[in-house]
Amino acid sequence: NKFILILFLLLFCNDLFSQINYYVGFDLLSTNSKNFENSIRNNQNNLNYSTYIGNEINIKNKFCVYIDVVYQNNKNILKELENFNTRFELHQTISLLLKPSFKFNNITIGPILGVSGVYVFDKKEDTGEEIDRFDEGYQFGVNLNQNLTSKASVNFSLINNIFESESHYTNSELINYTTMTLGIQYNLFGSNRKNNVFYL
Repeated sequence: NKFILILFLLLFCNDLFSQINYYVGFDLLSTNSKNFENSIRNNQNNLNYSTYIGNEINIKNKFCVYIDVVYQNNKNILKELENFNTRFELHQTISLLLKPSFKFNNITIGPILGVSGVYVFDKKEDTGEEIDRFDEGYQFGVNLNQNLTSKASVNFSLINNIFESESHYTNSELINYTTMTLGIQYNLFGSNRKNNVFYL
């Protein structure tokens, strides 16, 4: 509720309507999931992709807030029983991220706070039985953006998602997971600015 209230207040700032700076991004995504099985911890890693769309709101000269809607195609298999053709999978994440950031020349850096909808499932391929779960998680991390041109930039983020899920067909339990992304961000409307002027 607090996150939604902060977002609502930002959306109705007096200066917001004159600050349309929409962008899209496409990232290489690394998902690292922390699991427990019979009290033994193990990590599962996977490479995939994520994409997002957002808007930059300038608060002061060197302070801004990014609001992003993010889709992560995790497809991180947490546990697989080959003999039974069964798997427990962290499939995908949809997030709303709030990124208050500081600008230093062509670099922008700041923390990430967010709420996510996480989709996990248990599936028995042989019989077609499947148990789906779509639930909320809470995110925190850090974001770094480096301008390349007035329209394009490189973006890096590291996010921890607080989310737990217990498998129904295996002995595995997901405790939380961390994602790392690196990719290109492009401004659809507006530009990368420093006091309204871009410097190479």
